[in-house]
Amino acid sequence: MTRGRPVAYTTVMTVMDTLHRKGFLQRERTGRAWSYRPSATREEYTARLMRDALENAGDQRQALAHFVAGMTEAESQALRAVLRRRPRRRAR
Repeated sequence: MTRGRPVAYTTVMTVMDTLHRKGFLQRERTGRAWSYRPSATREEYTARLMRDALENAGDQRQALAHFVAGMTEAESQALRAVLRRRPRRRAR
């Protein structure tokens, strides 16, 4: 509801269709209606946003340095744990 009145069904369907076309939602037919579900988890979407931001940074090293400098100790420990588990890539 918005300001005391219900949102129109057509408005909801327009938004859902737009999100589907942009790749944020997947849909499948269920009888005469559509069933929607997210295309990615919140964590996957957040990671995609972080990747996009890093790719658009002028100096990726500096961007990473600033990002890491702002981390809490718990976030820093979590990052270290993930990096330890990650298989190493071979240099190209």
